[in-house]
Amino acid sequence: MKVCFSHNMKDLDGNVLTEQPGNPESRAITLRTLAVNSIMAFGDEEKNMTGEEKVKRYDLAFLIHNSKDDLIDLSVEDISLIKKQIGRIYAPLLVGQAWKMLEGE
Repeated sequence: MKVCFSHNMKDLDGNVLTEQPGNPESRAITLRTLAVNSIMAFGDEEKNMTGEEKVKRYDLAFLIHNSKDDLIDLSVEDISLIKKQIGRIYAPLLVGQAWKMLEGE
């Protein structure tokens, strides 16, 4: 499934969220930002992760981060991992938007 990772995250009023609120030079928070940060996150749940799984996550984060295309074709398994990680790390405002985008809405 192709996913557009350049979509901006917004507040409930539709204003674009930025990495440093109030700083006019701050970058917008995008689905790409959430996906890469959440895939690379390492917490208690990842303590027993195998080396192979770590490399798989690294490769997925690298692909999303470095893609020149806004649309990236991902497997259902990759999308499921991204959704799980975003859901685990971020607040409802971001999770709700991200999941809808990852589901093609």
